[in-house]
Amino acid sequence: MSTIIMYSPILLLILSYYFKISFIEHLHEGNKREARQAKILTIACFTLGIIPLILMLMDASGWYYG
Repeated sequence: MSTIIMYSPILLLILSYYFKISFIEHLHEGNKREARQAKILTIACFTLGIIPLILMLMDASGWYYG
């Protein structure tokens, strides 16, 4: 397995946390457009980061044969 593929879920979850903090900061400042963009990026990065981890757990437990 490639190193980039192996560490990409971790990188995406870190980015998700960064965008979540940015979302809170923009919300406090009253920047609605930036807050909305940060919220969308948070959800996208979290979703793309968590799916491979779920598939790895399912594969390890025998529920998924991918």
